[in-house]
Amino acid sequence: NTVATYFEPRGARTVFPCWDEPGLKAEFSIGVRHKANYKAISNMPIKEEVPIDDEEVLTTFKKTPPMATYQLTIVVGLLEGLTNEYKNMTYWIQPGQTEQLRFNAELSPLIVSALANYTGTPFPLPKLDTVYVYDFPAEAIEHWGAITFS
Repeated sequence: NTVATYFEPRGARTVFPCWDEPGLKAEFSIGVRHKANYKAISNMPIKEEVPIDDEEVLTTFKKTPPMATYQLTIVVGLLEGLTNEYKNMTYWIQPGQTEQLRFNAELSPLIVSALANYTGTPFPLPKLDTVYVYDFPAEAIEHWGAITFS
């Protein structure tokens, strides 16, 4: 019940017109129309969710910083989230399975904080979603603001 984009290495050009080259960057303003009981996830935080009718919602996201087209991700599915105590990292999985991700939700912020302290570089993103997608074509893909894995 979950679908996710997979644009590496040159898949973005099959979805929208673009210069699909890693050295070229663009900003993206994403909107996704989906079933009301589904969750839409992309690289940036949700800007707003507007009901279209009783069955559908339009979810729009804040504009991305300039990035390569293959880094854009959109995930839509019947998902349940587990958010860390800092409210900046959420782990998504099929409903009823969030306990499988509790260890990750507790450990990841500590790792990110330790890396930021070690490098002197703060975490540059407003959020980070990690989404389990059954039968995803890659073991894991790291997008800016959203990681998908199988």
